[in-house]
Amino acid sequence: MRNTRKFSQAVETWLREDVAAAYDALIDSPHDLATADEVRAILAAKRAPRG
Repeated sequence: MRNTRKFSQAVETWLREDVAAAYDALIDSPHDLATADEVRAILAAKRAPRG
């Protein structure tokens, strides 16, 4: 039970500090968002075999 409580507290901290800050940054600068196509291209490039 204690591990579950610690995990929940860690998630709450992460949400409050990291996720909220990222959300605020997106609201302040929505032009910095990547489109779904841009994200797909970045991920495809990372998965591509290197030669």
